[in-house]
This record gives sequence, structure tokens and C-alpha cells, in this order.
Amino acid sequence: MITADIDATRAFLDVIEPTDPYFSASYVLQINQIVERFSGKDLTKEFPDGVEIARLFKQMYQQKTARGDQPSKAGFPGSKL
Repeated sequence: MITADIDATRAFLDVIEPTDPYFSASYVLQINQIVERFSGKDLTKEFPDGVEIARLFKQMYQQKTARGDQPSKAGFPGSKL
């Protein structure tokens, strides 16, 4: 069950990666670190579930688009890429 939850979260992060690569990479890195550190334990207490990550992504995306920022600049405010 936990693996399925992590797999679903990773799938979501893969889908949003073209929209906001910094957001996606940040959470993928966190997943990998937590899975390594807490191998064999209940990870639901150590990492936000996919629904929470989707909510955070939606909130961040709406804030950036309201300011007129390009979503891919999320990790570096003021970036001129």
C-alpha cells in the first residue's frame, strides 16, 4: 500500500515536471531520501501524501500565475530564463 502511494505520488510529480521542474525535483528528492532513511517503515507519517502535494502544487501554481510568473521559474524568483 505504501509503495502504491509513493508510486502514485511519483507519477503525479512526473506529470507536473514539465510545468514546474523545480517543484517536482524537490519532492522527488525528498521521497528518495525518506525512502532510504525509513526503509520498511510506515512512510505516511514521514511524507505528505499525493493529495497534499497536489494541493501544494495547485496553490503554488495559482500564486505564480496570478503574479504573471512563468511556472518553471518557481525555484528561482526573479530568474530571467
